[in-house]
Amino acid sequence: MAIKILVATHKDVMLPSGGIYSPIFVGSNLHSDITSNFQPDNEGENISDLNPRFNELTAVYWAWKNDSSEILGLTHYRRLFRSTGLFNRKLLDGRQVMNALKKSDVILPPKRHYYIETIESHYYHSHSSQGLDILKEIIRLQPPKYRESFNRVLKARSAHMFNMFVMPRELFDQYCQWVFPILFEVDHRIDYSTLNGNETRAVGFVSEILMDVWIQANNVTYTEVPLYFVGSQHWGKKIVRFILNKFLGRKVNLNSHID
Repeated sequence: MAIKILVATHKDVMLPSGGIYSPIFVGSNLHSDITSNFQPDNEGENISDLNPRFNELTAVYWAWKNDSSEILGLTHYRRLFRSTGLFNRKLLDGRQVMNALKKSDVILPPKRHYYIETIESHYYHSHSSQGLDILKEIIRLQPPKYRESFNRVLKARSAHMFNMFVMPRELFDQYCQWVFPILFEVDHRIDYSTLNGNETRAVGFVSEILMDVWIQANNVTYTEVPLYFVGSQHWGKKIVRFILNKFLGRKVNLNSHID
């Protein structure tokens, strides 16, 4: 069974390749100076031009429209799925993917816990409200199971973030068929002239909330697989900015996607 886990990057860096891993350069249309031999996200049907707003989702869209692998996944160049075991630094391999998917429907990273605030309040403390406000309007038009799941996710204090996953083709298609029309509508309604810096990546930010919405609404089972982090995680900066956002009303963003 063909397995492909895309490794999204917008930098020409050393990445795992071969076997089940395939680096993909996101935003390729915007980088005429690419020298790597990574798969570009601007071949075939694509949304490469939207990368500044959609982040790593341009890789997901490319795979949906152009790749025929039976099992598809996404990681980032700084965050990869690793084998289980506290001190195991090996990447998740094909055998482990198959074993995990025998036990559950999809593979996800561990939930990210916020403890003292909900997913909704964390978003509002960290980002412009516009993206989430628009998403709420759109979800109100979704079937009841999605509205109910969305409300549960917003009230939760943890969620599966980063748009990382591995899943069979059938579920991958179902997820993409649901999530991309929503995100295109969010993108259409956002007034980008009011946003600056990282906040122009609003579609990418709100998309992270939608994985758990889809999972819960469709009773999709999952196995959580630990992450292998490449480079510094800037935990000190993240804690400081979390405090500024939460308690002082600041909106100081530390990019949590690919940078």
